[in-house]
Amino acid sequence: MEETQTVSEILMVDAVQQWMRAIFILVIGLFLARLLTRALYHAMEGVMGINTATVLRRFSFYALTLIIVMAALRELGFSLSVILGAAGILSIAVGFASQTSASNLISGVFLVAEKSFKLGDVIKIGDITGEVLSIDLLSVKLRQYDNVYVRVPNETLIKSNITNFSHFPIRRLDLQIGIAYKEDISRVRELLMKVADA
Repeated sequence: MEETQTVSEILMVDAVQQWMRAIFILVIGLFLARLLTRALYHAMEGVMGINTATVLRRFSFYALTLIIVMAALRELGFSLSVILGAAGILSIAVGFASQTSASNLISGVFLVAEKSFKLGDVIKIGDITGEVLSIDLLSVKLRQYDNVYVRVPNETLIKSNITNFSHFPIRRLDLQIGIAYKEDISRVRELLMKVADA
């Protein structure tokens, strides 16, 4: 009876140690992943721009998190070949179920590569006009002039005409000004030019 208790105690201690190692891998791994992706963002921000660096940072963090979780599961004794096989079958099922998300993801990659707008730009998509708050893998977030938050899927952006009001520093603004018949047009023009110069 004492031998059985001793074996069960050993198994219990071993299981606790496995869980402690797995938690240690998760905590330290996620901390290091956050540090690495932050360093990657700062290194690539000047080279690739804020938009591309942000997307690269998020993608790298998700990839590192997946590796860390798999390492922790392996430490607990899970067979990675079984997990990868199940993940493959699950990814096929999820792929069929989430065709829209996949389309948005691919469109997001094209948007980042094309660089038609960046964070802080004011753009117009259809009847939506606003400032770009973030460019993510699935959507772009805008703040309209009336302070309304709008999320536009990347697939919609790829299929729509995008007007970027912030791309060029100077742009023409057409104004319709009514002048009475009795007024001197050249004098009005002179006054308007002075206003524009001022």
